[in-house]
Amino acid sequence: MLTEAFGRKAGVLETAKSDVAGVLEMSISEPNVENTQIRDTRSPWIGVDLDGTLAADTAGELWDADGNPKIGRPIAEMVTRVKRWVEGGCMVKIFTARACSQVQVQAIRKWLLLRGLPDLEVTNTKDLNMVELWDDRCVQVIPNSGRPVNPTAPRRVKTVVADENATAPKGKIKFLFSLKQIFLML
Repeated sequence: MLTEAFGRKAGVLETAKSDVAGVLEMSISEPNVENTQIRDTRSPWIGVDLDGTLAADTAGELWDADGNPKIGRPIAEMVTRVKRWVEGGCMVKIFTARACSQVQVQAIRKWLLLRGLPDLEVTNTKDLNMVELWDDRCVQVIPNSGRPVNPTAPRRVKTVVADENATAPKGKIKFLFSLKQIFLML
């Protein structure tokens, strides 16, 4: 039943379970420290999103039919840009939600290597040293205002609730499992 809910083969669920178990084990036994490209924890860095920015979007399909991570084709212009930044001495990190899965992180590192990119840090954590974020989903805001820099730019969100008395849009809302449910599956 859980496999049907995820819409994947049983092997994918087992991979997800081992990812969660691995993260729990790693957080207890050793600090989660990357040894890729880190020179100084105070160094400025550029964040580059994977899906839709460095690699073509896979329409939300993160796993193939065999339960392996699915990453889109490289976007040549962005790959070239990242190579130039790294060659010029900039610290670049792959900033992606996929970083919550060690299986996905390993697949991303292999994908980077096959494109001639170095072993960049893969993270989903932002800090004050990030100076830029290249991402297909970002909306840049004017600092300290909450207003978008480009209010006429196309948005992915079609319905915005502006009135506090307004009701949320009607329709089906799909939720994945909560973190608590995932831990109970272990």
